[in-house]
Amino acid sequence: MNITIRREEDNDHIQIYEVNKLAFQQENEGKLIAKIRKSENFIPELSIAAELDNRIVGHILFSKIKIAGDSDYESLALAPMAVIPEFQKKGSGLN
Repeated sequence: MNITIRREEDNDHIQIYEVNKLAFQQENEGKLIAKIRKSENFIPELSIAAELDNRIVGHILFSKIKIAGDSDYESLALAPMAVIPEFQKKGSGLN
């Protein structure tokens, strides 16, 4: 299996939405990604697509978060991470 890992591109949004819908069997994660993309917390370089034969089969997204407590700390959140079911637990390195 020759999977390419690359930064997402604007024309990937529909495929990424579908990957998340298939992986989670609901639309919430795809909607979350759309909201994050529109926020100041979005880091385009950390929205990563896994592609096989010109088809996106996985996606991972890191975004900025702030951990509040006695002090505030900036960090990254990993969510969501999705792999279409037919590639899950197959040793592809995507999950």
